[in-house]
Amino acid sequence: MVSCDTVDVLTSLVHVDARTGDIIRRYTPPPVFGSGANEQIKSITHHPDGTIWMGTERGLHHLDPKTGVWKVYRHDERDPHSLPSDLVLTTCLDPADPEHVLWVGTNGGGLARFDLRTRKFKRYTTKDGLPNNVIYGILSDARKNLWIGTNQGLCQFDPHSGAMTTYTTEDGLPSNEFNTYSYAKADNGELWFEGMGGAFHFNPEDFYETIPASPTVITSLKLVGKAVTVAGLGNATGEGYELPAPIEYVRSITLPYSERMITFSFACMDHTAPLKNTFRYRLENFSKDWVEVGTVHEATFTNLDPGTYTFRVQGRNSAGVLDERGAAMQLIITPPWWGTWWFRIIAALSITAGVVAFYRYRLAQAVKVVRVRAHRARPSR
Repeated sequence: MVSCDTVDVLTSLVHVDARTGDIIRRYTPPPVFGSGANEQIKSITHHPDGTIWMGTERGLHHLDPKTGVWKVYRHDERDPHSLPSDLVLTTCLDPADPEHVLWVGTNGGGLARFDLRTRKFKRYTTKDGLPNNVIYGILSDARKNLWIGTNQGLCQFDPHSGAMTTYTTEDGLPSNEFNTYSYAKADNGELWFEGMGGAFHFNPEDFYETIPASPTVITSLKLVGKAVTVAGLGNATGEGYELPAPIEYVRSITLPYSERMITFSFACMDHTAPLKNTFRYRLENFSKDWVEVGTVHEATFTNLDPGTYTFRVQGRNSAGVLDERGAAMQLIITPPWWGTWWFRIIAALSITAGVVAFYRYRLAQAVKVVRVRAHRARPSR
């Protein structure tokens, strides 16, 4: 058993025989620990090779108990592969590769993956999906994922894919802010964390149940910013256009060319944490690409050319499951009178008739000139 001998500062690391209580050896930390209050070891992780990794306020420390040799890893502004912050609050061996990878949580520098072979750190911050860059505790589960307590919620992290999911008070946590030292993994696999609102525990397997997609629905249609009503239930808008039925039952709408600003509103039928529902949409025959709009639940189109379009929208619920079926509505924009087929035919016939009449006129004029010249050319009697 290894313990820390501390008063105000770390004075030594002690190897104790757990059976007898006898001190086997003392290890004096390197001078980098310095002096001052609270300069203590924040976390201790035992490596399978028998060495010890320690998070401190002065970097990440490594001790080989057999030789008594210390190694210290510090933050270097010039090196992007160095420790992201000297204040290390937690350490955890990688559940998939404990021999070669150590995860390090820092105060302000986010999360770091430390490759024990290359001695390089790879950093993960809020830019990569972390809810906050203050990491108080890291625990692993049976599926080799990490659970990370931060200053802004509990983050579930898949080290293999890099995917992150954050849980907050909206999901039932007693608080979004966690505490240093206050985390543990029980023998039955349950994870315990403590925050400003108290302690809680959970079974990670509960979060791996298959969660179905939540239906996506189109909730309203607006023309020039005004909601279109259902026929018989309100005043018409935009040149008298009304929906023939509630919009959830409408599969196709036809609008005149004069309606130059059309807005669709939509929603995801997941009320667990509605603020986390996100959306994407596209307008077929206008664009082939999906437009990712996050939590925005409206799409506006202006100055559409006459034609037939299909508006499609898909929602992701608070669990991140995409509704691939989504909702769809056909949108037909009729052309103006000068753009209709019958007008074009009449115009074409009129132009053709005009050309023929002009040709005949010119032909008649030419014949007339020929006759006049022929008459003048006759010899007089």
